[in-house]
Amino acid sequence: MFLQIGGKLMISNRVMKLSEFDDAVYYRLACGCDADFHDTTIELEYDKEFNNVYLRFYRDEDVVDTWEDLSWFSRLKLRIKKAYHILIHGYFSHEFCIIINGQEHIESFIEALQYGLAKLKRNRPKQN
Repeated sequence: MFLQIGGKLMISNRVMKLSEFDDAVYYRLACGCDADFHDTTIELEYDKEFNNVYLRFYRDEDVVDTWEDLSWFSRLKLRIKKAYHILIHGYFSHEFCIIINGQEHIESFIEALQYGLAKLKRNRPKQN
């Protein structure tokens, strides 16, 4: 099920393995909208100290997450408003969406996670 493309291992449909270590596997999940700036890097990591598996998602996001056609001034006001919220409250709430195109795309994502989890289990130290 793995393909070699440009030096990177492809899991399958829109899922690419970026790198692999004894305690972590990194993937790139392509968004179904085909915009590369929506692609998400996924880290599957085993923490030996606490015997936990972590699943982290990384992606660059636009501060003004709206589909509206706003003027540069309106976009600037929204950015200042969000920056002020972070300054005052110390956090901001955010969600993002990645489009999954059909059954093959989601199955490829699941297969990548299962492969990564199996790899982490193989490299986990034996417990007495």
